[in-house]
Amino acid sequence: AGIPFTGKTGFKAFASHVPTNGNVLIVYGPHVAISPDGEVGKFLRPGQDHLTGACGACIGALTAAECGKTPIPLDDEEADADYQMNYITREIGKHTEEIKNHPCGKMAGLAYTAFGLAQRRARAMLDLS
Repeated sequence: AGIPFTGKTGFKAFASHVPTNGNVLIVYGPHVAISPDGEVGKFLRPGQDHLTGACGACIGALTAAECGKTPIPLDDEEADADYQMNYITREIGKHTEEIKNHPCGKMAGLAYTAFGLAQRRARAMLDLS
């Protein structure tokens, strides 16, 4: 889903390895599939004869939210077992109607929403207020 999950502590640890006056390029955001016919959310992968979805985590989260299956982990251990997917599903679930009604289609709406989630976490991690 392209969401930076390292957090502030992980980023500070990473940043401590950058050479003095060195540079860092941070890239984030969902990978978005576009089929040869222009269908957003579908991709014809090399060596395959059929279209598959991408980003699978985001599509799975949206499908779960549409079915009312947004995960509510029972305890911290269960939540930690699949933290990233729980986060994506919870956050995508908050925007289900907005995604479904996006003027460019549901899959485009999903990509825009996923980018917004990634951007919010990246800015918090980098403290770019």
